[in-house]
Amino acid sequence: MKERLVEDWLTRINERGFVVKDRELDDYTRTRNTVTLSAAACWQLISNRDNPGASEFQSVLNLLVNHLERGRLYFWGEGALTQFLILIWMLERGGQPCRNVQTRGADGGNLGS
Repeated sequence: MKERLVEDWLTRINERGFVVKDRELDDYTRTRNTVTLSAAACWQLISNRDNPGASEFQSVLNLLVNHLERGRLYFWGEGALTQFLILIWMLERGGQPCRNVQTRGADGGNLGS
C-alpha cells in the first residue's frame, strides 16, 4: 500500500505538478513550492534515512535541485528558515552541492548565487 501511494504521489509531482495552470502569483507560488518540497524532503529524510539511494529519495532530490536552479523557492523571512534547513539537509544527504541557486528573499534581493 505504501509503495503504491509513494508511486502515485511521485507520478503526480513529475507530471508537472508544480506548474501553474492559470496566472501565477510568483511569490505565492514560490512559497508553496518551498513548503511542499520541504515537506517531501522531510518525509524522505525520515523514511529513507538509511537509504538515500532509494528511487523516491532521488526523485524528490532531483525535483529540489531543479527548483533551486530555476529560482522557484522563496525565503520569506525567519519562518522559512526551518524549511530551508530541511532542504539543505536533503541536498547534503543526497550528495548534491548547492550551486546555481537563484533564491530571492522577501525584499526581492538575491540570497545566493
